[in-house]
Amino acid sequence: MQKNVGNPDSLFQAFLASANNFNLDSSLQNNFSLDAVTDRFNFKESVLSLSNNLSGKVSLTDEFGLLTAYVNPNSTAPLHVLRTEGDLRLPIFNMPLQLNYRYSTFQNPIGVNNYVRLHFDPAMGKQLLASKKNEAVQQLDELHSSLDQKQTLLQGKLGMAEVYLLQQKEQLLNSAQLQETLNAQIGELESQIQNEQSDSLKQDLIQKKDSLELKKEAVVKQLNKCKENIEKLQAVYEKLMSMYQLLLDAKEQIEDKKKTLQAFNSGDLTKPQLNKMDLGLCYPSFSGLSANLMPMKGFETEFTKGLWYYSVAGGITLNNLMVSTNVIDNKLINAQNFFNQFDYQNLKEQNWMGMVKTGYGEKDGTHAYVGFRYVTTAAKLGAADTLKAPGAGLELDLQWQPKWRPNMKFGLIYGKTSVPTTAADSTNRNAFSTLFSGVRSNAALLTYTQKISVLKSEVKVGARWIDPFADNRSFGIVQANNFRVEVKTNTKLGSNMSIGVNARRDQNNLLNASDTTIFLSYFGCTLESQLFRNIHVSLNGAYLAQQTIIKNAQSQTRGNYIGSIQLSSPFELFETPHLFQFVFSDYFITDQLSSGSFTSVQTNLSSKLNQGINQFGLSYFKMNDPQILDGHTTIISNDFTKTGRKLQWTAGVKCAVHSTLGTTFGGKAELKYAFSKALQLSFRAEKLVFGDFYQYYNPGRFDRFPYAFCSKLNYTIQ
Repeated sequence: MQKNVGNPDSLFQAFLASANNFNLDSSLQNNFSLDAVTDRFNFKESVLSLSNNLSGKVSLTDEFGLLTAYVNPNSTAPLHVLRTEGDLRLPIFNMPLQLNYRYSTFQNPIGVNNYVRLHFDPAMGKQLLASKKNEAVQQLDELHSSLDQKQTLLQGKLGMAEVYLLQQKEQLLNSAQLQETLNAQIGELESQIQNEQSDSLKQDLIQKKDSLELKKEAVVKQLNKCKENIEKLQAVYEKLMSMYQLLLDAKEQIEDKKKTLQAFNSGDLTKPQLNKMDLGLCYPSFSGLSANLMPMKGFETEFTKGLWYYSVAGGITLNNLMVSTNVIDNKLINAQNFFNQFDYQNLKEQNWMGMVKTGYGEKDGTHAYVGFRYVTTAAKLGAADTLKAPGAGLELDLQWQPKWRPNMKFGLIYGKTSVPTTAADSTNRNAFSTLFSGVRSNAALLTYTQKISVLKSEVKVGARWIDPFADNRSFGIVQANNFRVEVKTNTKLGSNMSIGVNARRDQNNLLNASDTTIFLSYFGCTLESQLFRNIHVSLNGAYLAQQTIIKNAQSQTRGNYIGSIQLSSPFELFETPHLFQFVFSDYFITDQLSSGSFTSVQTNLSSKLNQGINQFGLSYFKMNDPQILDGHTTIISNDFTKTGRKLQWTAGVKCAVHSTLGTTFGGKAELKYAFSKALQLSFRAEKLVFGDFYQYYNPGRFDRFPYAFCSKLNYTIQ
C-alpha cells in the first residue's frame, strides 16, 4: 500500500473514482424546496395553515385561607376561591382570533372579573408572516452557504481534471511522436536487412528491429491508455462542468428568490379592512381626551376602506376600581390622592354606552375624524346610587403629520357633551338640548409631538381643557373642571441608557365658581442604564406640590413624592452563577384622609447550585400613617428549589420582626408535577408572616388563620 501512495496512476484512478461519486442532487433536493418558499400563494397558505390547530393555555386554581388579593370586610374567616382562566387561539376561518376568559367564585377587588373576550388582531397575522418570512430567508442563506462549500469542492475537482487532461494530452502527443520515430527506424532497419548480404550483420539488424518492435508495442499500449484516460477525463470534466453550471444556476435562483422574499411586504397579505374586533370584554377608546380606557362588556370594531376609517363600539361600562388590601397601590390607584387628583373617578355606576367614529386619513398619521357617543340611563348597583339621565357627546379628532417633516405631529381634539342631569331634571333638559346649547360643557386637547433623530429623543407637549359642566362618563378616568399643561420627553443616551422626563401643571375651578382653587405641579423622571455590562440600574422619581388657594384666606402648599431605585446584577463566584437584586422605595402620599410615609428596602440573592436554585431575601419595611398600623418590619427568608425531569419542589422559611407585634415565623412548601408536556399540577402551602410591605392585611384575619393553600392545574394545548 505504501508503494501506491506516490504512484501517479493510483492517484489518477482515485481522482476518477471521487469525481464519479461526487453528486449535487441530494444537496439540492433534500435540504430545501425553493418553490415552496417563494411562491406568494404557497407562502400565504403556509402561514395561514399555522392557525389550523387550537392552541393556548387553560388553568384551574383552587385557593383557601388568608388570601391577600381578596377582601371580605364582613368576616375574618378564611376565604375559599375557585378560579379558571384561559388564553386560546381559535382555528376559525384561518383568522388570527384569540379567546380569553376568567371566572372566579369570589371576585378580586382589582381588575375586571368573570369575563369572556374574543379578540381579532391582524397584527398577530403579520407577526406570523414575518416569522415565516425570516425562517425562509434563513433557510435560503443556509442552502446558499452549503452550495458555496460544494462550489469550492467542484472548483478543486475541475482544476484537477484540467491538470490531468493536459498531462494526458501531452503524454499522448509524446507517445504519438515516439511511435512515428520508431516506425521510421523500423522501416529503415527493414530496408537494411533486405540489402544486407552478411549473415552476421543481418542478424544484428534483426535484433535491433525486434528491440524497436518491443518499444513500439509499449508505446502503442501507452498511446491507447492515454486515449482511454482522456475519454474518461473528458466525461468526468463534462459531468463536473454541468454540475458546476447547475450549482451556479441554483445560487442565482436563490439570490433572486431571496430578493423576492426580502422585498415581500407582509402587509400585502394581511391588510384586511377589518383592523380590530373585540367581543365580550373590550377597552374601546371612547375619546382621545384620556389615555385611560374604560373597560366595557360589549363589542368594539375598527375597519378601513382605503383611507376611510370607521369604528363602532357598544356595551355596559364596568367599574374595575374598587378597594384593595395593598396599601401603596390603594393610595396610588384606588383612592383619590395628590398624584391622581384630576385623573380619578369614584366609579359607582354602570352605563349603557355606544359610540361611532368615522373619518378620512391614517390613524397614526394625518387624519380628520368625527365621533358621537351616547350614554343611556345608568344601571343601578346600589340604593345609594344616583339615577342619571342619558348623555351624549360629539368629538372632532384632527391630526396633521407633514410629509416633508414626518417626525412632527400636530393634534387637536375638540368635544362637546350634554350637561349631566338627574332623572328629575331630565324633564326640563335632555341630552340633545344641552349638547347643542351654550352651556360650558366643552373639552379640548392640543398636542405637539416631535422626534429628534440626532438626539434619539421624542418630545410631546399637550394642553387639555375640560369645562366644569362636561359629562365625563364617556371620557375614561378623568375629571371635569380641569386644565392641564404637560410635557413629556424620552431620550436614548447611547446604547445602554435612556431617560424620560414628565412635567405637568393642573388647575381646577376654571370658572371661579368656588372659593377654593387647587393647583398641582408635578415633575417626574425615569432613568434606565446598563453599567459595566452586568449591572442594570433603574431610577424613578416624582415630586408633586399641591397649592390650595382660598379666597380671603392664606394659601396652603403641601408636597408629596415617590422614589425608587432598582438594581440587578448577575455575577459568578466560586464557579457558581448568582443574581443579586436590590430595590429601594420611598413614598410620601396624601389622600383624602391622611398623609403617610412608606419606606422599603429589599435585597434578594439567587444562586444556581448543582442541586438546585437557592434564593435568600432580606427586607426592611417602614410605615407611618395614622390610618394604618404604624411600625417597621424586618423580614428574612430563604427558599430552595430543585427541578427534576417531571417533579419540581420548593421549600422555604421566613421570619418577620415587627416593631410592635413581635416576631412571626412562616414558610412555604410547593410541588409541581408534569404529567406530560401539556399537563402540569402544582400545590402550595404557606404560613404567612405579618407586616410585609406589599402584602399588608387585616390583623384579625391574620390572627385567626395565617395560612394559605393553593392547588393549580395547567393544561397547554399545542
